[in-house]
Amino acid sequence: MKRIALLVTAMLLVTSVAFAEVNYHLYWNGTTNDFGSVQQGDTAELWVWLNADAGENVAGARYDVELPMEGWDLTSREYGTYGWFEEDGFWDLSVPGPSATPITINNGTWLGGDANTPDFAFNTIRNPFGDTVTGWALCEVFELTVPSDTPLGAYTIDLDNTFAYGLTGGQFESTGNDLDLAVTPEPASALLLLAGFGIVGIRRRMKA
Repeated sequence: MKRIALLVTAMLLVTSVAFAEVNYHLYWNGTTNDFGSVQQGDTAELWVWLNADAGENVAGARYDVELPMEGWDLTSREYGTYGWFEEDGFWDLSVPGPSATPITINNGTWLGGDANTPDFAFNTIRNPFGDTVTGWALCEVFELTVPSDTPLGAYTIDLDNTFAYGLTGGQFESTGNDLDLAVTPEPASALLLLAGFGIVGIRRRMKA
């Protein structure tokens, strides 16, 4: 909890100008960075925050986490700890809940805004009912495992189809901010690559 409190303090210093909308942010592993890197076959931890910095009292939140390709695993997921209803069967359409992970995310696994997009949704209200948040509030922390055969390169994880609701059901304007993720070689692959360069260097010296 101390780690979360320090992050909130840092965020308040960054956002000195208020906007009349709720912003959702996807951050890297407990930081305020909207970028990160993960090795093939490894797991990345991502945090979703909402920011109602114009004083909106948010009672319900919804968004889709859209992955760049099929086959990535949602390894773990937690949001009940941060004050949201969890697996309540009515408000919460964001299955899988924590008890359903790990699970592979493919097109249409949990339909969001696009049936042809590998995504999963967050759609729930504050717990207990009647509670609201304003300013910065943590929505969830989840882990994604990138398959070992994922092509190397830069990818984007999107927060899309965002909604934010007041206690009486009124809707606030909202936006979602994305995260850039670089997929880098596995350690074994990197060592093999370096070894290959070494062999080439030896051959060149032998020819010389």
